[in-house]
Amino acid sequence: MVRNRKGKETISVFMLLCLLISIVGSGGLAVAAPVEMKVDQWKVAEITLTSTVSYDNPFMDNEISATFNGPGNTVITLPGYWDGGNTWKVRFAPTLPGAWSYIITSADTSNAGLHNQTGKIVATPYKGKLEIYKHGFLRISDNGRYFT
Repeated sequence: MVRNRKGKETISVFMLLCLLISIVGSGGLAVAAPVEMKVDQWKVAEITLTSTVSYDNPFMDNEISATFNGPGNTVITLPGYWDGGNTWKVRFAPTLPGAWSYIITSADTSNAGLHNQTGKIVATPYKGKLEIYKHGFLRISDNGRYFT
């Protein structure tokens, strides 16, 4: 065991290096894994993002959108919104059960907290008693005269 000051520094640097190697080896410093959520079909999944940039006027200075890819090659694109401070959100209700992947893009491509964020939503069939979740969104009838 080395007892001089220089020896202690060498051991400390060596231990730090070993710690960093173990973190990198385990994927700890890799790009964050996509977020995965579970939600019932027709119910809202809310995706919360934290902007790395503070905008003077978020309504005018930036906008985000999310593209969802689901079962049967279904593609749905929705806008996101600013929710105060550095918080931005996207709300999505899956129209089909199954796995949905998404990518969120920002008009400000330099904003790492908002641009190119990915994730997955797994939608399960709704098993509750509320009619709205059993049948989905309001639509116009086949004859175009009524809502169904």
